[in-house]
Amino acid sequence: SIDDMGVRKLAYEIDKHERGHYYVVYYKADPAVIDEILRNLRFTEEVIRFLNVKYTNKKEIENWEKLVKGTFNKKEEKPAAPAPKEETPAAEAKSEAPAEKAE
Repeated sequence: SIDDMGVRKLAYEIDKHERGHYYVVYYKADPAVIDEILRNLRFTEEVIRFLNVKYTNKKEIENWEKLVKGTFNKKEEKPAAPAPKEETPAAEAKSEAPAEKAE
């Protein structure tokens, strides 16, 4: 999944750039594929910095799996109670007269 974090101020100036567009990309791939991705990022002129992080502990891996399933940072929702129905007596509903036209 890709999270577009938008344009932000860099912590420090890099190659005369003060702002940059941030993306967070979560992926799972074989080591050979990861090496190829990193190699491509190094040669892409539009990318001025990148960071590749490998999840190693159980907590990080569980959070990643939740993210893939779409359940990360979502609270368990309880089913909402049905809204009470408003009933208007038939006499009241029919008693409304049409508005008079002013000429």
